[in-house]
Amino acid sequence: MNENSNNKKTILKKWWFWCILILLVVVIILAIVFIPKNEGNNNLDTKKIDDVMLPEFNKTATADEKILYDQNNVKITFKGISYGAYSADVNLEFENNNSETLDFISGSTGLCKNAINEFMITDAYISTSVDSGETVTDSISFNYDSLRLFGIDEIAEITLNFDINASDWNSDFKDIYTDSLIIQTSLYDSYDFNNNSRFLDRITSKAIESKYNSKILQKDTTKNSIVENLDIVSMIRMENKDGQESIMLETANSCGKDVKLKISDIKFNETMVYDYSWSTDDIINNKKGILDINLSSLEDEGAAKNIDKIEKISFKVSILDSNYQEATSQEVTYEINPASSITSTEEANTTSTSVSKTEPTITTNSSSSSSTNSNIDNSTNSTGISQEFKDAMDSYEAYMDEYVEFMKKYNANPTDPTLISQYSTMLQKYTEQVSAFDKWNTSDMSTEEASYYIEVQARVSQKLLEVAQ
Repeated sequence: MNENSNNKKTILKKWWFWCILILLVVVIILAIVFIPKNEGNNNLDTKKIDDVMLPEFNKTATADEKILYDQNNVKITFKGISYGAYSADVNLEFENNNSETLDFISGSTGLCKNAINEFMITDAYISTSVDSGETVTDSISFNYDSLRLFGIDEIAEITLNFDINASDWNSDFKDIYTDSLIIQTSLYDSYDFNNNSRFLDRITSKAIESKYNSKILQKDTTKNSIVENLDIVSMIRMENKDGQESIMLETANSCGKDVKLKISDIKFNETMVYDYSWSTDDIINNKKGILDINLSSLEDEGAAKNIDKIEKISFKVSILDSNYQEATSQEVTYEINPASSITSTEEANTTSTSVSKTEPTITTNSSSSSSTNSNIDNSTNSTGISQEFKDAMDSYEAYMDEYVEFMKKYNANPTDPTLISQYSTMLQKYTEQVSAFDKWNTSDMSTEEASYYIEVQARVSQKLLEVAQ
C-alpha cells in the first residue's frame, strides 16, 4: 500500500507527466469547443447551398389512360405522361371520324387555356392535323424550367382546352371549342392547392436569382380587384441579366367563370405610351395567371423616350366578352420604387396602389411597331398599290422582323424569366398580324398589290425559317 502511494507521488513529481496531462486537457477542450462548431458550419454551408438551388422536378406523377373528349365524330384520349430531359410530355391520341381533315390546336393565342396545377401555362402548344378516318398520336410539352419559375415542382393536375377546326379554310365546318379537359395525377390528393405564396416564394428566391442572374427590384402584395373575386394579388418588378425590366402581375380568378383579360392603355407618369392592346390572357376559374408588362420594350415607344424617370405606371385591365369586346375595365396604378434588390428573407415593401373604375368602352385590337425594315421600299406605287395596302404590308413585315429577333433571343435562352414572360404577348401579336395579313389576300387586290403581297410573304417566310425549330 505504502509502496503504491510512493510510486504515485513519484509520478506526480515527473515533469513529463504534467506535460502529458496538460496536452490531454487541451485536446479535450479543442474537441469540445471546435469540432462541434465546425460540424455546425458545415451544416450551415450545406443549407446555404441548398437555398440557392432549385429543387429537382418530381417525375413520379402518373395517370391512367382516359378519354377526354368524345363528341362531334372526334375523340381525344389521354395516353399518359412521359418525362424527358427538359419537359414533361402529355401524350394524346386524336381520332377524326369526320369527312375532312381536322386540326386540333391548343395553347395558341386564340385559345390559350392550358394549366398545370393552379397556374395557367402559356408556353405549351400543340397543333395536330388528322385526316378523315385517321388516328394520330402527339404530345404537348411542359418545360420544367418554366413550371419551376411558378413554384411548380410536380404535376398534380393538367387542364387542356382544344380548338378543333377544318384544315381547309374554305370549309363550312364549324369550329369546336372543348370545355376544360382535366387529368388528375397520382399526386393530386397530396398537393397543396391552397398555398397562396407559391409563386412569390419562388420568383423572389435566391435560387431564381442565382440560376438566371436576375434581380427583384420591387414587390407589392396589395390586392387589386378587377371585379369581385378576380384580383391582381401581387406585382413583381424584375430585371434580367441583360438589364431589361419587366412587371409580372399574379392574377387570381375565383369569380365562378373563365375570363379573358386584356391589358391596354399603358401610361408612364400619366403620359400615354401605349394606347393599344398590349396582351390578352385567358384565366380559367379557380386558376392563376401571370400577366406581364415589359418596361424596357415600352421605353422605346415614342412618348416614353421623353420621360427621364418612370415614377408611376398605369394601365387598363379589361374583361372581354365572347366577341372580344370590353365588358368591364379597371385602371390600375403602381408607384415605381427606386431599384433595390429584394431577397426572399426580406419583408415585402408594399407601395401605394390605386384602382379607379372606368366606364366600359369598345376598342379595336391592334398593334404597332416602331421597327423599320431596310429592305422595304417606302415609296408608294401610284399605278396600282394603295397607301393603305402598302402601310399594312410594311407594318406586317416590320413586326415580323421584331418577332424573329425576339425568337432568336428566346431560342438561345428559353429559361430567361423576362423572355418567358414576353413569349405569350409576342405570340399573340404574331397571330393578330398573320390574321390581318391574310385578310388582304382577296380578289380585290390589284395586280401590283398581289405582286407586292407575294414579295412580302416570301421575305417574311424566309425570315421565319431562321427561327423555325
